[in-house]
Amino acid sequence: MNDWHQRPKAWTGDAAIRPDAALLADIEYSLAALAGGDDAALLQPRLQACRAAIHRMLEQGSGALAFASPTLRDLPRQAFYRTFQAWCRWLGMPVSINLSGDTLKEVRDEGVTDSLMAPQRGHMTNQELAFHSDRADVTCLACWSPAASGGEFRVVSSSWVAEWIADKHPDLSALLTRPLPHDLRGEGGEDYVQLPILSDSGAGFVFRYIRKFNESVLRHGIQLPADAVRLLDAADEAVNQPGIAAEVVFDKGVVALCNNHTTLHSRHAFRDDEAHTRCLLRCWLASEYTRPLPPAFLPLFHDVRPGVLRGGVRQAATA
Repeated sequence: MNDWHQRPKAWTGDAAIRPDAALLADIEYSLAALAGGDDAALLQPRLQACRAAIHRMLEQGSGALAFASPTLRDLPRQAFYRTFQAWCRWLGMPVSINLSGDTLKEVRDEGVTDSLMAPQRGHMTNQELAFHSDRADVTCLACWSPAASGGEFRVVSSSWVAEWIADKHPDLSALLTRPLPHDLRGEGGEDYVQLPILSDSGAGFVFRYIRKFNESVLRHGIQLPADAVRLLDAADEAVNQPGIAAEVVFDKGVVALCNNHTTLHSRHAFRDDEAHTRCLLRCWLASEYTRPLPPAFLPLFHDVRPGVLRGGVRQAATA
């Protein structure tokens, strides 16, 4: 399976994250089976092949997929939550998404504001979220209700970003593999760790980018070197090139999955009103298909071996 974990082909635009008709039909069949209480259907060879195809797309293909599920769209709230959570458990191994140990979390505006010196979890705000990687192998999202406006989800190919930097800023490209200080934001046993943005070797391709976590080490008295700032500027320039991102407009029943080692994702700011309150369900997953991680990722993922339960947020005493 190691050939799944090499640098995937760079891609741009929406088409790369759309499942083909056959895979989409099988995905919908799996959701319908779970919604109807027919868990045994998931053992069928057809759906076992579907599960493997999803992971192949996540690990070897574009690294992301998005689709609208008629089954989820038509479910009432409790059944929607139960079905999506069961589907995520079928797909992989859910990991803790916060210090409370939750593996399914509502993503909604909780009225807080994230800032450099007073960090808040982005999923609790209605702010724009810049392109980044999550602290898990795979992020799964399902829309229960959309915002009144905004909140579009965007995904870019990390391979494309690395290649663009190498082409446009060759003097900075080598810095992608140099460790940079990375704030743990109170969700680890240390204040910060040293992580490279890019690891690309025979073991596999891993690209982790979340600029605000590099910049917020300032609260620990750490100043980023000037060349590191130039590198982050170049990465931001890359991800904001016109036409490179796939965009997902969330409506009820729309699902998006992305591999945090081969893609970056972002969100536009959104606005709720009395009739529309944006609410997504989010689950973080590991699976037996996931790639090895560099040793430097151990404080962040708790384990760097492939195919094991890893990632997520754990209390410092058990990290």
